[in-house]
Amino acid sequence: EAEAEAEAEAEAEAEAAPAVERSAADVVAPLHALPYEEQLARKRASVLSALRKLPKQMMQAVKTLPHGHEGHGQMQRMRWLAPEVIKQTEWSPCPLEAVVPSPRVDGYRNKCEFSIGRDGAGRPCIGFVLGRFKQGVVAIGAPHGCPNVSDHMKGLVAAVQRAVAASALPPFDKVSGEGFWRQLNVRQAFNHAGAKAAAGSEEAAEAAAEAEAGAAEAAAGGGSPPPLLAVLVVQSVGVPPEHVAAELACLRAALAASPPCPAVQLRLGVQVCDGPGEAVATEENLTVLVGGEGGEGGEGGSGPECLRLEERLLGLTFDVSPASFFQAFY
Repeated sequence: EAEAEAEAEAEAEAEAAPAVERSAADVVAPLHALPYEEQLARKRASVLSALRKLPKQMMQAVKTLPHGHEGHGQMQRMRWLAPEVIKQTEWSPCPLEAVVPSPRVDGYRNKCEFSIGRDGAGRPCIGFVLGRFKQGVVAIGAPHGCPNVSDHMKGLVAAVQRAVAASALPPFDKVSGEGFWRQLNVRQAFNHAGAKAAAGSEEAAEAAAEAEAGAAEAAAGGGSPPPLLAVLVVQSVGVPPEHVAAELACLRAALAASPPCPAVQLRLGVQVCDGPGEAVATEENLTVLVGGEGGEGGEGGSGPECLRLEERLLGLTFDVSPASFFQAFY
């Protein structure tokens, strides 16, 4: 919530421009054009603004309590809300430190949901919607300029988009609710060392350091390609099953003939999601398209159980499924 409020002003500025003039980066990372130091300063200012509202909001809430409620006495004992006290902390009920800068400012999201539709010129496109649907904006912008998306994810998006553009079936249309190619959900393991979670605190610190070093090496182009777990969502209404199978076979062949660049260890599943509304990640109707039977994804397996991603974080090892929320900024 704090992050959303921190970027609300920038989002409003971005939405003030026509959709055709906005890029996907303007929508998903509205502060991207500013120097990083200014981005941090703006986020701190937004959080401080939210904190400054709390004392007044708490006072107003207490006034709504019935006479004799213990909340009245509790407010009187909260001396840290007194004007002479909060004046010393920038009128915030607590001190607010500077925003801690991230050591990684590009390609830091481990989970992205890419919409499939058409760009402003009507061409098939995989990326992010360039505005709000309720405002009539349905055009998709490619993610190639988005700082929050890794180069490996961008490479997979480009590879799938080539196949979608060559397909006889259309991409999804949010207005009509029709179309076959609907959404591409991608996860990336940044810390994918095979070591098990360390038991002691010292070992955990060493494991975290090793994982961070491995992530840096992979980002620089060294080490093994990072694992990517992707789920392609399609809508099969009105499409014969044999036609669906043929289109997915063409996609698999296209990815084999022209794989993502930079290279990745890909595990790709397909999920059928028919009907209106947003496509929601579940493990129902999920089949393996790439990565089963010891293919690109590593270990064997041909069922949905092989669509897993191992991620190490703070000395712990997580087994991430396609439907899990597990989202982190690195």
